[in-house]
Amino acid sequence: MLLALLLSMDILRALFLILTLECPVENPIRLKSQIADKWSFLNRLLMYCNNTKDARGFNQWKQAGRYIIKGSHAFYILAPMFKKVIDKKTSEEKQIIAGFKAVPVFRFEDTDGAPIIRKFKIEYTF
Repeated sequence: MLLALLLSMDILRALFLILTLECPVENPIRLKSQIADKWSFLNRLLMYCNNTKDARGFNQWKQAGRYIIKGSHAFYILAPMFKKVIDKKTSEEKQIIAGFKAVPVFRFEDTDGAPIIRKFKIEYTF
């Protein structure tokens, strides 16, 4: 019972963080600098439940000049799998979501190496 209560408190804390960070009324300029900015709401929730603000796959950390610390454990997010389908009426090729797969990602705190240089893309929302 206590474990379920603590887990629900972590989920509520993560929801609060996500909602306060992305509120367009309080923060009209949002900086897009992380890979996770393209993730779905549930994948971001998983990231915040793992107590990190930046998580990437093994090769993405390698491209950033960082390496995974030995003994670190990944957590998994869901990534869509696409399938190409040809529409019989219009003869156009379309991509549809065929399912989801689990993708391992590592927290920033589980990496070591070169410091991250963030390239900011500023979006104005009114």
